[in-house]
Amino acid sequence: MMRNQLDPVLNPALSCGSVDSLICEYLLMEGLEDVASIFRAEISQERPLDEDMLLKSKVRTRAIRDVVDGNIDSVLDVFRRLDDPIYLDTVHGDIFTSLISMKFIQCIRCGDISGAISIARNNFLGILTHRPTMKEMIEELSSLLIFSGGVEKSQLSYLTCDSHKFEVAKEVLNALLKAQGGSLKPKL
Repeated sequence: MMRNQLDPVLNPALSCGSVDSLICEYLLMEGLEDVASIFRAEISQERPLDEDMLLKSKVRTRAIRDVVDGNIDSVLDVFRRLDDPIYLDTVHGDIFTSLISMKFIQCIRCGDISGAISIARNNFLGILTHRPTMKEMIEELSSLLIFSGGVEKSQLSYLTCDSHKFEVAKEVLNALLKAQGGSLKPKL
């Protein structure tokens, strides 16, 4: 939508309230309920927020924070509680693969080799069986168990960067929006 379509002066069909509501909905969709609350206070919007939308936004915000903070089990639990298990399915699970890779690398970096081996045993074969294109990445991940050079010296060092965490957080956000019946594109 172009800016002048959102301007209530140029487009009388829109009131300031509806533009404000669209902005607030966008902020909640992106998991920014704190910003949405501040925005609402600034514009003195009287209409209460949709409680269901607010609850879903809180779930998304917590999941994003957990990805960035490295609380992968917590994020996996969010997906396990969804009505649609496809997100944790090794056949379709891009999210699952990303989260398991992050969890595996966390174990390696913390020196928890037995934890990393357990993750590999419980997940890598299933991923490879249904997603053979992941073979190279799984081999590289597995090689971290053998070589003492550490993650930072491997070809997978990008998986430890903040930018990768933010990428996975965005994947999680989009998957949760889809699972919660929301649109991936805001109305704004």
